Amino acid sequence: MESSSIRWRNRALPEHITFANWKAFEVKIRRGNELHYKSFPYSNEADQRRALSDAVCWRDSKLSKIEGPRNAIGSFRSKSQKSGMDDIPVGVSRSTYKAKGRDYLRYVVSWVDGNGIKRSRTFTAGSVDQISTESDERALETAKAFRKEWEFCSRFGLRFDHDKYGCWKIEALYPFLQPEISERLSTYSDHDFIENSIQDNLKEP
Repeated sequence: MESSSIRWRNRALPEHITFANWKAFEVKIRRGNELHYKSFPYSNEADQRRALSDAVCWRDSKLSKIEGPRNAIGSFRSKSQKSGMDDIPVGVSRSTYKAKGRDYLRYVVSWVDGNGIKRSRTFTAGSVDQISTESDERALETAKAFRKEWEFCSRFGLRFDHDKYGCWKIEALYPFLQPEISERLSTYSDHDFIENSIQDNLKEP
């Protein structure tokens, strides 16, 4: 059985990629009963970056050719929400709650942190009886940007800086625009798994 330390390290890797053992990465993409699989071995530390990079490229090529699950990252719901807002992506929900005798409108984002713990982040638009169109739009678009950036970081094995969304009411943090490969290292240089964490996470204990 896989040890807890290996499961933790697997969670730090890009989506669909795990350790086959201490000398290879595995890419596993399952769609129903069909499994898309390939192994990328490496022989030394210098070879690890190449193997992981090749695994990411193969995964991306494969994902572009196969149909994603209905609840996949970046997908939209196949059934209408009670709110009637069908343009809200999977992982974001719209609801109201009561506080101090008033009803408030909020958008809740589901995500998973670097330790594999499921979490949620709430963006409250305001009280239902006083909410403005601008406040509603800001809360919704920020929630969508939060989810999209988390999905992007999860896919490429980057650390998601959720704390920066603490200033969302005074700073427009949307839309999230996915950086090109050339921009990725500079934008996420302090958090890039391949460049900054590979020594700690991939060495054989």
